[in-house]
Amino acid sequence: MSAELDAKWRELVAAGRAEWAEGMLRIAPDPATANPWDDGPRLERYEEDAPYIEGWSDGPWYPVWSDPATLGALVGQVEARYGPPVSVFWTEDGECSIRVQGRWFAGPTKAAALLAALEAAP
Repeated sequence: MSAELDAKWRELVAAGRAEWAEGMLRIAPDPATANPWDDGPRLERYEEDAPYIEGWSDGPWYPVWSDPATLGALVGQVEARYGPPVSVFWTEDGECSIRVQGRWFAGPTKAAALLAALEAAP
């Protein structure tokens, strides 16, 4: 599921329908592209005005889809496009539904439902 969310995220950012927001947790899964001094993936909170550090590249970075701050930032982006409030519901089979301004969006996770809402946003 994460690969599908990562691909959708890149598509939405490229289209201007989503953006990195302050405090979102992001990961660079390939250590060679993010931090040549570490052996594993690099995690960091996104900061809009973070200083550039020599030797680190800009990516590829992906959101950490289970992080509460990241999900909160996505809720904020949905509300910015549709207006508040965003209501979140869970079905008996574990799927997530998002209701915003009378429209419904669903996905297997909260992140997937929020990305679906951003994709369809006016």
